Amino acid sequence: MVMTNSLKTLRQSAAELLALAMCSLFPKAQLFQGEATDVGFYYDFFLPEAITHEQFLYIEERMRDFMRQSLSFKPMEMMRKNAIELFKHQGQSLKVILLKACAETLVHVCQVGEFYDWVAPPFVETTKQVGVFKLLEISSFKVSLAGRPNLSLTRIQGAVFPESYSLKQFLKKREIAKQCDHRQLGKQMNLFTILDETCPGCWTWYPKGVLLREILLNWLKAEYRQQGCQWITTPALLKQPFADSTEPLALRFESEGAAYALCATKASLHASLYKSKPHSYQELPLSYAEYAEFYNQGKEIHQWGMLRSRSFYADQSHIFCSAEQLLDVLISSLQFINKTIKIMGFEIQWHLIAKSTKYKKAPKKWEESQTNLVRALDVSGFKYVIDKEPQDYYGPAIEARFTDILGRDWKSSCIYIDLYHPDKMGLSYPGQDDKMHVPVMVGQAVLGSIERLTAILLEHYAGNLPLWLAPEQIRVIPEMNKNLDYALQVFEEIRRAGFRVSMDDSTHSAALKIQAAHQEKIPYLVRIGDKEEENRTVIFKKYQQESVQEEVLNKFLEQLKLENELKA
Repeated sequence: MVMTNSLKTLRQSAAELLALAMCSLFPKAQLFQGEATDVGFYYDFFLPEAITHEQFLYIEERMRDFMRQSLSFKPMEMMRKNAIELFKHQGQSLKVILLKACAETLVHVCQVGEFYDWVAPPFVETTKQVGVFKLLEISSFKVSLAGRPNLSLTRIQGAVFPESYSLKQFLKKREIAKQCDHRQLGKQMNLFTILDETCPGCWTWYPKGVLLREILLNWLKAEYRQQGCQWITTPALLKQPFADSTEPLALRFESEGAAYALCATKASLHASLYKSKPHSYQELPLSYAEYAEFYNQGKEIHQWGMLRSRSFYADQSHIFCSAEQLLDVLISSLQFINKTIKIMGFEIQWHLIAKSTKYKKAPKKWEESQTNLVRALDVSGFKYVIDKEPQDYYGPAIEARFTDILGRDWKSSCIYIDLYHPDKMGLSYPGQDDKMHVPVMVGQAVLGSIERLTAILLEHYAGNLPLWLAPEQIRVIPEMNKNLDYALQVFEEIRRAGFRVSMDDSTHSAALKIQAAHQEKIPYLVRIGDKEEENRTVIFKKYQQESVQEEVLNKFLEQLKLENELKA
């Protein structure tokens, strides 16, 4: 999820305003933590007595009282030991526990009137500037702290915008989003579920969900191969010294005295594979692609179902080319991503990432690489915006972003020029001039997280997936038991034609069978009754269309083949 600086500031300030109001209304409330989220803000409290949605009106009014007072947000840095004494004096024992566990010497504290909180900026200047807000949800969860095991906390979440129109639009979209939430659709369509007791934030896929993933992956593999890319597999585990020298890590562990890590990116492994044998300039560009599982260490509040899951699968590829080939490689990658996104049925926005949290060296090299990205965008005719918020890349990058039904921007595909690994790992190739050259390394992800893509597809289409993506494309429904033999013949012909088809031969009534298929959002229903059996035809109905049509099976299959091929 991508959040602008102004929205982040507003949301962080609203979280502090909520904490201020709660401490005013409930003097025994203990502060835990709060921050800006992808759709608003939240704050967690320990409350001696439970509160309900009905009390939101009083909390919101107290927040507005403090807005009218125009109190200043006063951020400051403080020695951690002094902050501990401050919060002891304030009676905020949870903040004391959290600060004692903090390793930092200096910490950020914010003062608003007589209220203090341990929280980092940014904030608006005064409470009057917080904007227009609405408290939305209340929930409870448990944490374990030093001396306070199994502590029950209350989380209050809200939304805030600079003006009332944006808030009203968001609330309308939120109501619509409830009807096409991918978490509900996934359960309804028998695609996936989450088993919180085993691993919160990780998803378990049912057979139809696995089939959907395979459809996406098989299509992607074929497209990558058309681009001249080779599919490979590399280990998920790295020895600790090698991992520490190349990239950030997701998880670490020890086994038989040796330290290992799960890598967070395949860049170092692909570079290592390139280095494992000599390459000539005649082999370039050389491209490796991989589909692998990765892990996200983000806080659970930022995990919006599959949009940000703790465990996810994603494609990553790296192209090694000469400097002369770079522009053509970038243009080809952009067009590949654009084609993929359009087939999925999405509109995207291109963002040029102008700063990195990983690469701080050689500004001239950065500028040259960024110039190449801009040229590739211009030649491709793609409009873009410049994003100056530092992102997690090894060099300048281009991101393709979706906007979901709530107006949130999510990163999908990306291309970046890796300025770190070729030099760090000593990559080279002999050029046509018989001299050794360092290859340019271009990183690319086309689909990105398959979990996120699945979530966005389900919400975008409200579960009514295009025929080519539907894990079950057709369901045959015999109206009565005596129609089973002909229904089975129809089923077999459809299956031999290459479609994903099932037959409901249960003893339920035809009406219940149709209802079940409709709930699972099967694109086509084929009904078989006495008339169809006598005429050797089928009656078919497309999902969300009222009309039914009768046709001979061959013509019906021809229509489906065309729809499937067009990916309409």
